[in-house]
Amino acid sequence: MSEQKAGKYACYEFERKFLLPELPSPLITSLNYKQIEDIYYSDTKLRLRIVRSSNGKILDRKLTKKYIPPNSDLSVNVITSIYLTESEQNLLSQLEGQRIRKNRHQFSYGDHNFSIDDFKDPYEGLVIAEIEFDSKEVMEKFIPPFSNWKDVTLEVQYSGGYLASNISKVSVPN
Repeated sequence: MSEQKAGKYACYEFERKFLLPELPSPLITSLNYKQIEDIYYSDTKLRLRIVRSSNGKILDRKLTKKYIPPNSDLSVNVITSIYLTESEQNLLSQLEGQRIRKNRHQFSYGDHNFSIDDFKDPYEGLVIAEIEFDSKEVMEKFIPPFSNWKDVTLEVQYSGGYLASNISKVSVPN
């Protein structure tokens, strides 16, 4: 997330996303990942995220509002997060929402650090790499490190909210 403010409490997020044919081989057997469960609430921009270590210990609980600002595209978001207590998480978890589960791996290549999401059922086999930037200018100059990484930054069907609410409409590429 960028340090650039988008209001009193929100920040801009400049992000590119890439569809990967598979999880990079060094990560396949790695136990160094985080389990993420996201709950997206219908007709809102809100997401509850519960982050666990690979052995299941809760590391973070947060409620996030994320949206595309006017005159922008999917590569730029405004994001605000509130960190929650266990009781706040339990209360919000009871609300009806669409859930997505994934394992998040960290992957470095050169000077770049990627978050690589390995999605779980019903999206088993879907692997998306994300990279964040400090500014839109830096983001626009970025060249992906591998030719078989397909840029899906501007394809809404690879956003978490879309995946959560359109399970029957999204197919996992082979």
